Amino acid sequence: MAFMVSDRTHVYNAVVNTMKSAGFEQIEAGQDFNLIWTGYVQVEDILPLFRLQKINHFPNSNVLGRKDTFWNCILKMKLKFPN
Repeated sequence: MAFMVSDRTHVYNAVVNTMKSAGFEQIEAGQDFNLIWTGYVQVEDILPLFRLQKINHFPNSNVLGRKDTFWNCILKMKLKFPN
């Protein structure tokens, strides 16, 4: 099993060490990986993945990671689904 760290994000030692201790091998490039660790993802990044390849984000997950945009999502949900 292998993982790859995208060039769009910083290489975090905690992620690399955890993956290696779990038995994953780090690769620099290619398509032969099980997990790709990346920054924010767009749909175009997910489409070329194979069925068993995983990614650490889903499209537009940045709105959940920031308090201001998360709060906007909560307000829209409250308007759409009132009690």
